[in-house]
Order: sequence, then structure tokens, then C-alpha cells
Amino acid sequence: MKSYLRKFWGWGDLHQSWNLREAPKFYEALEERFGALHTDQKLPKEDEIELPAVRLTSEDLQSLGAIVGEKNVYHDHATRLYHSLGKSTVDLIQAKALKRLEAPDCVLFPKTEAEILKILQFCASSCESSKISVVPFGGGSSVLGGVHPRKNENHRALLTLNLQCLNQVLEMNPRTHTARIQAGILGPDLEKKLNEKKYTLGHFPQSFEFSTLGGWIATRGSGQFSTFYGNISDQVVSVRMVTSQGIVETRKVPASSTGPSFKEMLVGSEGIFGVITEAVMQIHPLPQKTQYQSYLFPSFEAGIEALRQIKENDLDPLIARLSDPLETHLFLKMKKSKTSFFQKKFFSLLLKFKKIEPSKMCYLLVGFQGTSESVRAQMRSVQKICPKALCLGQKPAQNWFHSRFQLPYLRDALLDSKILTDTFETATSWDTVFSLYQHVLVETQKKIGSNGMVFCHVSHIYLTGACLYFTFLTKFKEDPLKQMKEIKHHVTETILKQGGTLSHHHGIGIDHRDFLKEEHGPEFVKVLKNMKQSLDPESILNPQKVIQ
Repeated sequence: MKSYLRKFWGWGDLHQSWNLREAPKFYEALEERFGALHTDQKLPKEDEIELPAVRLTSEDLQSLGAIVGEKNVYHDHATRLYHSLGKSTVDLIQAKALKRLEAPDCVLFPKTEAEILKILQFCASSCESSKISVVPFGGGSSVLGGVHPRKNENHRALLTLNLQCLNQVLEMNPRTHTARIQAGILGPDLEKKLNEKKYTLGHFPQSFEFSTLGGWIATRGSGQFSTFYGNISDQVVSVRMVTSQGIVETRKVPASSTGPSFKEMLVGSEGIFGVITEAVMQIHPLPQKTQYQSYLFPSFEAGIEALRQIKENDLDPLIARLSDPLETHLFLKMKKSKTSFFQKKFFSLLLKFKKIEPSKMCYLLVGFQGTSESVRAQMRSVQKICPKALCLGQKPAQNWFHSRFQLPYLRDALLDSKILTDTFETATSWDTVFSLYQHVLVETQKKIGSNGMVFCHVSHIYLTGACLYFTFLTKFKEDPLKQMKEIKHHVTETILKQGGTLSHHHGIGIDHRDFLKEEHGPEFVKVLKNMKQSLDPESILNPQKVIQ
């Protein structure tokens, strides 16, 4: 049995949590909106969660042990439980409600590609009713059901492949600015190894501490600094994948004009074609200087226009994150330190001088990396683009940087207080960013009720458009799972109707699967099914994800 230092019922480290009372103004705002908060939630224990019986035979387990070694085959309750869930709001509600969960029949920890190939061939080799479904598992941070242990309905069992043993940086080539990296490496370990050689990948998703390179590639993810470094798909030079038919690998070339890109079909495939085992990635020298700045805008629309101009003027921000009025309001209330009377008075005078109404103000965090000279020049250019904004200096942005991976712990605290919360993200062109924002706000408010909160920030910007990231809070109803699914379905339909994409960086999984045809059309889904038939003819890999 493995010991786990992460929560199965919440986000991240067992020893970290978010105490709502440490930010009294924020706590008061929640109680003002939702009434007295119930914060005495009893945390679930492993043995309180019921799992189905193991469907694999002792002969199966012996055969799998012969491939990976007996010590790398786990079918104990705890290991199966920790591989039963991702980190969606629905997952966490189910765990805390002590619901009976679907679970893998065993979890394997392969050490080599050869072992993975033998596992896949073993699982695919029997007659249809004796086949075994396989779910690849990196950090388990999916928020869309991407690692759920859903077996093919015709198969007799399911196992999960945990890739944490494939965790090395195999090669670094400073001349080509590339590194060959195994897919099971966690974000912090990868950055540590690259930083030791004065390089960075520059990919920092919210899940950074608990997600893997393979997961980032499989979901076509983005990071907080992807406006500068590019999304993960921009950084992948080549991919290596194990399928039941053998190993496929794309060429290690910077560009190719040889038909549709096979690499692009593997990036974002979410484990339905094969198991990503390694990739050659672009890497970047550590910057000479990084600097952040904060601004307040008189309106969300004015802030959006400033972001558009930043890209139009060929500026290259590390991050450009604009919060709408409600998110700005809550952000200010989350301060744990007290503000003196004189600070409040001075701030009020500055807002008045800039003709910014407190109820409409929007917070922009912007940052740049590079040489000292280039950073200074770009900061001056931003100042010229934002003459009507109030500059708050570097400290608020630096505070965000130091706490940027802590926000998922806030979700746990809210759920424990019977406040339902989740996020939705999309991307659209500049000419529809503000109208899509308005429509999603209105439609979400309809579903969560007048006492609920819905707010948004722009998280990534491009020359052609931007990513919008929405968050909502509302009181639990009698059946929060049903409530969550109804809200999710309605908001997703609204986003698509307004011309946005299903997802900018979370992926498809189970939750977005049934909308894929609406986004891409039936021919695209047919192409995916044909490709799966070619690479995974026995349909053992990650069943019921992406396509049905």
C-alpha cells in the first residue's frame, strides 16, 4: 500500500488549507451574501468511501506483476481510491458526500516504455468480453473527468497506469533550445531540473504543483505565462506515444510541410490514442529580469481595449490578467493585512482624481521578462496605453505571484461552507470578447439565482482575441451534483451560442465530450473515431473520454 500526502477529497497537499477567517473582509462579504457559513465540515476518511470489488483475477494480477514487478501492482483500497477521482467540483462533492465511487481494479506503476507496451498488448489481447480498459494517469488534476475510471462497457475490468516513475529529463540541448523529457514528471521537479542548468519551460498552470508534462500535453494546456512562452502546443517539438499497436513518434523538426500535422493530433488527445511517454520540448534561458505592475481601470471594457492595444503594439507581456469589477472587489477584500484610515482616504482621492468609480473599477496585473532594458521599455509603453488607469505599483502583483498556486485551496473552503463554486473558461476574438462576457454573466446569474456571484477575468491575450475565465459562487441546493451539472450545461451552451470555444485550456474529458460535435462538426468527430480505430483498434484506452 502506498502512502499519500495529497487529499483525495480536495485539492493538493494534506497539510495545506485555506482559512476563510484569515481574510475577515472577504468572510464578511460571503456571509452578507450567503448568510452564516457552516465551516464544521467533517473530512472523509479513506475507509468511509465504498469502492466496487476488484474484477481482475489472481491470474491477471500475476501476469501484470510479471510485466512491471509485483511491487508495482496495487489493488488496495487507498491506491484505488486516489485514482478514482480527478479534481473537478463534482469529484470533490462526491468524495465529501461519501458516495460509492467507480474505481480502477488495480493501479500499475510502469518504469519503461517496454512495460507499457506489454501492458497494453495484454489488455487488448483477449476476446472482446475479456479485454481490460486502461486509463493513463499523471497528476490526476483533471477538472473535466479526464482520468475517471470509466471502462468500455464490453470490457470486464479497468486498470490505471500511473506514470510517476517516468520522471526524468533525459537530454538537454542548449544549441537547439530543446530538452527530451519523460511525461510523468511533475511541474516543480521539471522546473528544478531545468533551472539548475539556467533554463525554464515557462509553463505554469494553476495545477503546476500537482500535474505532469504528459497531462499538459494530453489536454493541450496553457499556463499563467503562456501569453509570453506560448501554450503547451506551441512548445512541443515532438511527441512519443505508446499504443497497443506499437510506439509512434513524431519528427524532431521545428516545422514541416508534409500534410496535416500528426503531432497536432496527438497533442490534446487525452489518452484515447495511446500513452504519452516523452516529448521533446522547447526550453528558454532564465530571464535577466522579471517585473510586474498593477493598474486599476474605470471599466472592464476599457481594460479589454488596453489589452487589445498591448498586443496590437507588438508588446510581449509575460502575463496580462484583467479582473472584472466583482472579481476586483473580492480580490481587494481578500487582503489579510489591515488598511489604515489614511491609506483608505488617499486611495479614495486617487480614484476620484482618475475619475474611477469604486463599483466599476477593474484590476489589471501585467508583467514582462527579458533584459533590464527591454522590460523597462515595455513597461513605459504600457503606461502610454493606459493613461486613464491608476497605477498601483508592483506590490499587489508581487503578492499575486507569491500566492498564485493557493487559490484551488479556497475552493475546498467554500465547498466545506456549503457554497457551490466552479469555473468555466473559453476564448473568442476581440470583437466579441465583451459581448460574450456580458451574455455569460447574465445567463449564469439566471441559473445560480440573485444571491449568487459570478465574475470573470481575462487570463491570456493574443493578437486576435483573448481567453475569458469565469467563476461562480452560489449556495448548495438539496442535490448539489444535479445543481452543478445543470449550471455547467447551461453556461456551456451559452458560450458556444456566443461564438466561444468549449475550452481554451482545460480540455474535453467527459464533461465537454457531448458538445464536441457542436464546436467542430460531425466530420471532425468521425476523423477522431477513425484515428482511434487505427491506433487503438480494441478501444481499451481511456474509454468514454473526448468521443463516445
